[in-house]
Amino acid sequence: MDYTDTYRVISFLVDTKEEKYVNELLDHGWKILNIVQYKDENIQYGQYALGATKEVYDHFNFDTIKARERKASVEKYGFQFVF
Repeated sequence: MDYTDTYRVISFLVDTKEEKYVNELLDHGWKILNIVQYKDENIQYGQYALGATKEVYDHFNFDTIKARERKASVEKYGFQFVF
């Protein structure tokens, strides 16, 4: 992916829940721009940076995921969790 085509960038800390989001965005055309791992004493953590073209972003983005999760929350619990 040429960075001049990058319309939006999003980053996530490495976590099981975030990995789910990263994989879903990748499945819908987002590209990995960078992966960084850090070590601070005995704690290790990392960060994913993903990018999308305008076409990919307009078709599927993190707001799409949040809207779907809000809808599922209402259907399952009768109310919307703050997300």
